[in-house]
Amino acid sequence: MIRKTDIKIGDVYVARSVYNSLSRDYAKLLSEVVLSIKTLELIKFYNDMTYRIGPCYYPLGQSKDYTTLGIYHFLEKSLEISPRQKRYTFILNIIHELIHAEQHYTGQYKLEVAADGYVTGWWENVNITDKILEWEYYDRPWEINAIAKEIELVTPIYKNLIKREVI
Repeated sequence: MIRKTDIKIGDVYVARSVYNSLSRDYAKLLSEVVLSIKTLELIKFYNDMTYRIGPCYYPLGQSKDYTTLGIYHFLEKSLEISPRQKRYTFILNIIHELIHAEQHYTGQYKLEVAADGYVTGWWENVNITDKILEWEYYDRPWEINAIAKEIELVTPIYKNLIKREVI
């Protein structure tokens, strides 16, 4: 989520805590990956999404100490990605999180948060509320779907980035 102290580079926000030459390069790379995906029409997602590079904290029932390499915040329509990874993994995680954005955009994966913080979830119109936090990461159907699709999409996206001399 965007913070007042973030530094904006193009259409990407960078957390002040990780602002350096690598994060500046990664901000440009993130924009280029999004552009490739839109140009190739590989993933459908919101046009008004925000993008941020910085520490990523997993929100659903996890402690503040639990970090991840990338996360899609469905309520804010924002993608956060950590700069603490190699370039290839960085690109792969952008693709992965944008697939989650597509899952929400198309209604394949739906989450609703009540005023009291209770989360209700559906995967392909099946209520999965009781299983959301019980499933191990690689057993979650939305993760299985995202991993399969990212493997399918990484090659055309990478080729597009090479063709455009981004990498």
